[in-house]
Amino acid sequence: MIDFLNRNIFQPHPELLVFLVVAFGFLLGKVRYRAIALGAVTGCLVAGLLLGAQFKVQIDDTVKNLFFIMFLFALGYRVGPQFFQGLRKDGLPQVVNAVVVCVTGLLASWLFANLLGYGPGLGAGLMSGALTQSAAI
Repeated sequence: MIDFLNRNIFQPHPELLVFLVVAFGFLLGKVRYRAIALGAVTGCLVAGLLLGAQFKVQIDDTVKNLFFIMFLFALGYRVGPQFFQGLRKDGLPQVVNAVVVCVTGLLASWLFANLLGYGPGLGAGLMSGALTQSAAI
């Protein structure tokens, strides 16, 4: 059955699998166990993992990027107001902590990269590894 669906429906029309994942994810997100519910975002991620493991379908890069951007927008749209309320409430200590961590990591990485004679690329790798953030590269 899975092979039939994969060969005759999802391989020629991979967008159907994407929309099936979203629909199944919303249904999965509404399932409650006592006071715990996954929610739509987590449900869609779990559905994508489950259905993606069953149906080995190649999705076009444009479609992947579009749905990833839509996912980020939906996540930010939902969490945005709570983020700014929390920032207004007690955000200054968190901002100061973030700036101190970033500046300390940058200065320590720069210092050790210069002391050890590393080039700019290796220094950036040292900083991203030390701060465990690939965005530093």
